[in-house]
Amino acid sequence: MWYTVSIELFVGRKYELEFLTKYLKPAPAPTRSVGFIVGPSGIGKTALVRKTLSIIEDNIITLYLPLVRSYRDGLDALKHLASMLSEELSRYKGLLSKFREILLRVIKGFEAKIGPITIGSIVYDRETTPLVVFQDLLEELNNDLLKSDLHAVVVVDELQNMLTGEWSPWSLVKFFSMLQEYGRLRVVLVSSDYVFVKKIMDRVPSSYIQIFYLGEMSWEDSIELSLELTRLYDVVVDRESVEEAIELIGGYPSMIYDLFYQASLYGDFKRELERIRDKALMDVYSALNYLVSNGIIDYREVYKLLNELSTNPIYIKDIIGKPSITRAIEYLVSKNILQYGCRDFLGVYKWNKDVTGGLCSLELVAPPSRLYLNVLKDIVKEL
Repeated sequence: MWYTVSIELFVGRKYELEFLTKYLKPAPAPTRSVGFIVGPSGIGKTALVRKTLSIIEDNIITLYLPLVRSYRDGLDALKHLASMLSEELSRYKGLLSKFREILLRVIKGFEAKIGPITIGSIVYDRETTPLVVFQDLLEELNNDLLKSDLHAVVVVDELQNMLTGEWSPWSLVKFFSMLQEYGRLRVVLVSSDYVFVKKIMDRVPSSYIQIFYLGEMSWEDSIELSLELTRLYDVVVDRESVEEAIELIGGYPSMIYDLFYQASLYGDFKRELERIRDKALMDVYSALNYLVSNGIIDYREVYKLLNELSTNPIYIKDIIGKPSITRAIEYLVSKNILQYGCRDFLGVYKWNKDVTGGLCSLELVAPPSRLYLNVLKDIVKEL
């Protein structure tokens, strides 16, 4: 697992930061489209969102809810959600008093672990899903906003970790959309789970969702980040070695962090670079072995798929009617060996320039990073 990128050391993404600073604000006129910020795990989505929220106007309440861990059950998820909401609201003393009162009642109900929890006329028990409680809390938040001159943006990072049992993509998005139509609240979901995002895209009208895709950093920003990390972690390495490393792993922030952090611990920059490559290589071989041994795709199809992906992305429209290829791709995406991405901001086959992310549809399949592209090229040569 790669390290989460810190906002304390934030390099590049100037266009994306400017865009999201405007995009995350509640719309002056009602809007029904719900925003999704999407990209491979570790590409810098969370760092970009947190940086954006840190500079957004003071008169907008910003609530960032990172549901980035695994939960034992629905109650565990709800307790974590409620505590995060309470912590975020602590920055706005004296505001949203009604919502605070309701949230406090919910937290006390969780702590008591006995009997039902009541919000207004609604009663919850242990069978109630976390999503239902979360939606009702957002309704109460919106009601409090409507009674004041306040606006708020709620960013939920990896919402799918809280979803339990059966849930409807259309109902989920429609609910967030209806809240936004009051003009006081903006809801944005951040996710690196392409299975979750694809399910939303397949079952929700496109007019109700907006996908903001984040790709790899530019060459210049990747080098700048690397040089900053050499100073931060006191890693002794020459410029040429840094450039060789970035050419291998690409503009993937968390991977760059991982390289320099590990090099600072063990003192061998090149060995740590080899470790990162070897890990990616083993991930790919393990996944391919699973696909072939389970009859999902045969050896010849594997070679053809990898050979194509080693030079160009595959457009989703071109695999319609090819069930074995589709299943193989879906599995590789679930293992973070491939991604659904956008042509204009991918940054894997050729370096991104000034713009590394933006609104688009996820129209193609590609390796999640330049590192995995280089690994695919090596495997094709061996095969």
